[in-house]
Amino acid sequence: MKASSSTPDLQELTPVFFGLHLVGGQIGLPIVVCIFLLSKDVRRHTTIINFCITWIIYSVAYCLSIYGKFNAPAMPVVAGLAVVFQVWCTFREPWMPSRFDIAPQVIWNIAMIAPPYLVFLAFSLAATYMAIEYPNSISMENGLYCDLDGTMMYNSVPIFCTVVMIFILGFEVAILVTYCRSRLLIKKVCPLAETKMPSLIPWMRVTIFLLYSCFAFGACASKFTNDLSSFPYMIQATLPFGVLLVFGTHKDVVLAWRFWDRKQSGYFDTSTAISSRNTSIERRPSAFSIGASLPGSMVSDGTTVPRGEMESRV
Repeated sequence: MKASSSTPDLQELTPVFFGLHLVGGQIGLPIVVCIFLLSKDVRRHTTIINFCITWIIYSVAYCLSIYGKFNAPAMPVVAGLAVVFQVWCTFREPWMPSRFDIAPQVIWNIAMIAPPYLVFLAFSLAATYMAIEYPNSISMENGLYCDLDGTMMYNSVPIFCTVVMIFILGFEVAILVTYCRSRLLIKKVCPLAETKMPSLIPWMRVTIFLLYSCFAFGACASKFTNDLSSFPYMIQATLPFGVLLVFGTHKDVVLAWRFWDRKQSGYFDTSTAISSRNTSIERRPSAFSIGASLPGSMVSDGTTVPRGEMESRV
């Protein structure tokens, strides 16, 4: 095996590395996905379910220690881009029809779900080819998973993930700007609207997601600095757990775990419902459940607009 002086030996952190993957990506997220698919009271958009599934595969691939680095990271990153794109579409004038609605639903379903798996397959085949052609490049010097030193694959995945992360961060900034502008526009057009302060919990979820996006970006960028610290590796391990915190701690999901008490509570949280059970890509509430649906005179940020004023001004 080929040694690399820029690779730290993290064998002593193996229990922590795999423990984080186990809790977040192989126990927590599979349970959450099963709730999304099987529960009648918990509904999520197809892109959210697909996003969680890609992180499960990501976690399993790393724990197999078989070229996990060269196929796993790119897949959830692409799925994350689909999620923020869907949220961005939701926030762009949610009361207006989407420009993308002209395409058949099945086309948009495939376009939003298939890319992560195509990227996963492409990098897997490329890594397999490189391993066969250059067997001496295979290294497990970091003590956690296999690497391919001295090949074009060594930097290809970090470069790809960094580029996609830039797009994700750009969409996240655009979502926040669009949301703030929408609130200001509603107050300007409908001055009699009853404005409610948004709930802090959804914004905490958004903050966690943004922070993890920044940490993931930093982990990708650190690849090019020959960083010998354990930071990028531990960030990789905690990402599935971060996804679990963001999407698996909604009130309706927690209540679904308490199946013995569900009939007594009679609770259904419409503010966290991303979509109905059909798999169509439609304009629905945000993936972070910042707002509810738009029933007539209700605006997704919690602002109630008198119907007469809405009809006369908008």
